[in-house]
Amino acid sequence: MRWLSLVPIALLALMTGPALAAAETGKAVGVDPDAAAKGQGGDRTLLVGSDVAVGETVITDRRGQVQILFEDQTRLVVGPSSSLLIEKYLLRGDQTAGKFAITALSGTFRFVTGKSPKAAYEIKTPTATIGVRGTAFDFTVDQMNLTTLVLFHGSVLICTSGGACTTLNTRCQVGAADLMQSVAIRPLASLRSQFPYIRSQNGLMSAFRVDQATSCLPISSEPPEAVGGGSNNETDTTPTPTPNTNTNNTNNTPPSPNNPITGGPPGSTP
Repeated sequence: MRWLSLVPIALLALMTGPALAAAETGKAVGVDPDAAAKGQGGDRTLLVGSDVAVGETVITDRRGQVQILFEDQTRLVVGPSSSLLIEKYLLRGDQTAGKFAITALSGTFRFVTGKSPKAAYEIKTPTATIGVRGTAFDFTVDQMNLTTLVLFHGSVLICTSGGACTTLNTRCQVGAADLMQSVAIRPLASLRSQFPYIRSQNGLMSAFRVDQATSCLPISSEPPEAVGGGSNNETDTTPTPTPNTNTNNTNNTPPSPNNPITGGPPGSTP
């Protein structure tokens, strides 16, 4: 009756087969010096061709950069002086992800969705959750955990942990979230310094570049014209939030270029 003892093993192999293959993650196809992965197995220097595994945190210094291509063709750039945790990546038999979860801890990033359904993606920061709807965008997490995002195409929902949400669905639209609020703000030149891949895409491989991304934030102090297909006649250089989808938001403090949400120093809260 030895064959009976093998049945549970065979069933376990089927259950953990290609339908949910957690071992498949991403590959670092482009690496600039001084980038590492830290996980339970210790720290290791990332090189071109290195695998990036679930549970590892990708860390770069001020000169570092990692371009990661996942099995479902999702593309992720971890920019200089950044830190990002790969939380979950479950690949299905059709080469799409059943679950794709990352946490951007600090720094600057580019994210371009692949073949996976929009519900599979979960992007978190210390102050926000980003819901992805077939999208390309850049986002930053500053030293005070303020999350700022520039949309290139598609749609995103950026929410605070308390449930205050803002939908971005227009090319070059900008959103920001801290612990208290999520707002849409004007795409101003003062934000340009936070987004290195909007200033220049020269350091990126062609698969990680986004058409017209460099035109999203103006170089001068004037807001860009024809953003999202319409003219922008605003001349006020102070970022003004658009109405928030959370009706419980009662903070009416005018924002400033320092912190587009609160009007105080970067990362401050009401």
